[in-house]
Amino acid sequence: MAARNSMSEHARLETPSWAGEWGRLFSDLVDLLALRRQLAELEVHNDLQQIKRLGIFGGLGLTQCLVGMAVLAVLAGSLIDQWIATSVIPTSHPWGSLLLGAGFVVCGLETLRRSWNRFQREFSGLKESIAELREDAAWLREWSVSESLKSNVADEASAGSS
Repeated sequence: MAARNSMSEHARLETPSWAGEWGRLFSDLVDLLALRRQLAELEVHNDLQQIKRLGIFGGLGLTQCLVGMAVLAVLAGSLIDQWIATSVIPTSHPWGSLLLGAGFVVCGLETLRRSWNRFQREFSGLKESIAELREDAAWLREWSVSESLKSNVADEASAGSS
């Protein structure tokens, strides 16, 4: 009798209880969701840094362009003023001001272009989190279908043996 009692206790310990399995599954699901949330938080933090960087360098490039355009506008105003005052097209060569203004505009445009390209290259927009969630959803769908098929096969087998 003691041997029989120990055998049934041993069998009970080896076969998992449904409550234990569901508890473990729920715990794993909670851990999975916590990891996905952490990944999303990291991606959002990284994306915010990229947006800040774009704002800073975009503002810098825009400022350079505006300063260059202001220098060119002052140069054009000066040349027009000389022309109106003397009724003769000015012959002075304002290469310094022209190069300064054009240099500011070109540098500003290049800064804007580089900052925009870097932003496009490094901005993720939660792509990894969305891809991971899609993988998890596909795995859960596959798992639930395979589990329901297993239970249907077990039901059919028990019905067939009756």
